[in-house]
Amino acid sequence: MATRSPIRPNPIALTAVEVVHIDFEEGIIRLGYIDANDATPVLDIKPYTSSLDRAENFKVPNWCAHWPNSLEESGEFDWENEFNF
Repeated sequence: MATRSPIRPNPIALTAVEVVHIDFEEGIIRLGYIDANDATPVLDIKPYTSSLDRAENFKVPNWCAHWPNSLEESGEFDWENEFNF
């Protein structure tokens, strides 16, 4: 089970990210912010499909209710100070 909790029972997470650059010759995909440590392997990549991936009626826990509401807003959010464990 994937989770975005700071304490993950399973280290596999599910995150929507922006693909910033693809180096076809080196086989490297550069991503925008992702909630993982540097050099963490990416196991699978799937396209975002709004009819399948978008949730309209959702609730978030209080500890992350102040997080940005979109991927675009998250680029300006101070994630470095958010996770201090």
